[in-house]
Amino acid sequence: MVFEIVPSARSRIAWTWAVLAAWLVGAIVFAWRRIPFNDEWYSITLARDTTWHDFRASLVADSHPPWIALLDRALMSGCPDRRILCLPRVAASLMALVIMRRVVLKAWPGVGPLLVTLAAFHPLVFFYAGAVRWYPFAFLADALRSWAIWGASKRRDGALAFLAGAVVGVMSGYGEGLLVAVDACWLVARRRDRSALRTAAFGVAGALATVVAAPIVHAWPGLPGPRGAPVLENLVEWAIPGPLGSVIVPWPFTPIVVLALPGLVWGLLSAFRDHRRLAFACWLATVAASWAALSSNGIRHPRYSLALWYLTTCTLGLVRSSRLGIAARTATASYLAIALWLTIRQRDFIFNDENVMTPSACAELVPDRSALVVSSYLRTAEELQRVCAVSHVVSARNARIYAPVADLDPIRDALRDGPVTAVYINAPGSAIDNATRRLRALLSGRCTFRGGVPVAQSALTPIRRIARAESAVYRYTSERWDCGAARQERDQASH
Repeated sequence: MVFEIVPSARSRIAWTWAVLAAWLVGAIVFAWRRIPFNDEWYSITLARDTTWHDFRASLVADSHPPWIALLDRALMSGCPDRRILCLPRVAASLMALVIMRRVVLKAWPGVGPLLVTLAAFHPLVFFYAGAVRWYPFAFLADALRSWAIWGASKRRDGALAFLAGAVVGVMSGYGEGLLVAVDACWLVARRRDRSALRTAAFGVAGALATVVAAPIVHAWPGLPGPRGAPVLENLVEWAIPGPLGSVIVPWPFTPIVVLALPGLVWGLLSAFRDHRRLAFACWLATVAASWAALSSNGIRHPRYSLALWYLTTCTLGLVRSSRLGIAARTATASYLAIALWLTIRQRDFIFNDENVMTPSACAELVPDRSALVVSSYLRTAEELQRVCAVSHVVSARNARIYAPVADLDPIRDALRDGPVTAVYINAPGSAIDNATRRLRALLSGRCTFRGGVPVAQSALTPIRRIARAESAVYRYTSERWDCGAARQERDQASH
């Protein structure tokens, strides 16, 4: 039977740890080999390339706590290789999985140890386990607080876990403050004594003190707001891709997404129908409601909620072992396996910026290999070098622009007489769009525009446009410019 193929308890435990070890190796290799996406480049360049003055100015303008950025800067001062930043993230994710695994086994009787380990391969959990952002640390914080509420047998251990989870949570992201408050209420409701009230109070106080003690951010952070998008749209962009892995199976095979539904729906219903599992299921529902509330304020990417998607996947273990139940679990597990493969392939993400460049687009993106190639975006520059074998690409420094005067300096210094190819990604986003506009303005002042072509039509555009009509049809734009003496010669020839 699915998830029950191991015959003995001893071998089941051995398989469990073997699977976890495979997850760890796979997560590290994947994090090291893939090209970082937008937000990761901000973390990397902030830690590696900025002066202390620009570093402080960037964090003051950022909506995230400064603590992880300080950790990254300290790590890169000792090792300039950006891959060093993946290691503490994978370690935090591994600790979170080990803790969550114990919580699930205790709170949901009947869920097997092998399944709760396999749930770590949920596409979002696997993809973002080593992401150079704050999500893995928030995952660990959520796991610590859940252990304090549902797993700790000793009150002192539970108190320390809750305090650590509250502090690490708001060190990761200010949105975690809402989940700290919700978990504090659950802790008090579960134990109903002064010790629990004291633990909850210390946890909330620790979280507040962490915010106040931030050495760089000098004002209370504000939620980013809906960012111009309807609340329902934000909620849909968070709630639907989350349990499904944030990828879309290419057309015409897209309808197989329905395979994911039977096991997930059945598992969630089973969690609420069994009185032994009801309390933990209700807590999970409040966690989901908290993230839903945050998504309505623009925190809508499902990668923020790794603990939620891990626990949602664990509900497959609650589906009864009848023929119909086995079929439902198999269907959902099969879809998640396909989604994991698409994630590793990196070409079918709902969010355009996470898709990797394909070799078939290279000839159109860089038609003249003798031209200077420039880009407003570091990810695009690295893709051109790694995927298209362009020997040298000059890029703006940051994906998020908080010091715009200096960020185009590498391109400004590299411009020379001769042809220039500028490659832009057509992903929506104010930071990338701002850098693209400024790069075009720089080229317009020093070069002559010779034409541009859209490149790499996205197969997912029709699906994306159901939710967002302005989604770009093509992933990239490639422009040809003539600069310096070449500009003057060609202008004279045209006259």
